[in-house]
Amino acid sequence: MSRLIKCIFENEVEIQGDSLAPLELWYNEMINKKIEELSILDISRMLRQNVLMPLAMSKAMEILISNPLDGEMYDGDLLYQVVGAIKNYGAAVDKQMADAFIKIANAEKDTYKWEFQEYKAEYEDLLKEFIKYHRKKCLTDEI
Repeated sequence: MSRLIKCIFENEVEIQGDSLAPLELWYNEMINKKIEELSILDISRMLRQNVLMPLAMSKAMEILISNPLDGEMYDGDLLYQVVGAIKNYGAAVDKQMADAFIKIANAEKDTYKWEFQEYKAEYEDLLKEFIKYHRKKCLTDEI
C-alpha cells in the first residue's frame, strides 16, 4: 500500500495560512499525493523549486528513460529542468539511470520528427550538457 508523500518524508508539512500563494497551494497538494500520482507538472516544479530533490530527480529520470523528449511545456522541457537542477542545486542522478537515458536519448533525437532543426540543436546541446555533468560526477566518484 502506497503512502502519502508527507508521510514518507516526515519533515514535509503543509504550509498553513489564510491566504496562501499559488506555489504554496501547489506544495500542499503535492505532499498530499502518493509518489505514483505525481504529474510531470509536479516533478518540473519540484526540480525548479528544489523540493524533495532526490525524489524529483528519480521520477524525472524514470520519465525521461521512457520518453526522452517529455516535458511540461515543450519537447525536451523535462531534460531542461533536470539540467537546471544539476547546475543550480547540485542535484544528483543515479548512474545507471543516467546511462540508460543517454543511450535512449541519443537514438531518439536522431529518429524524432523535429518541427524545426533549431529545436533539435537545442535538445542536442541540453543532452551534451547533461552528459558533461554526468561524466564529471562519475570521474569525481572514482577519485
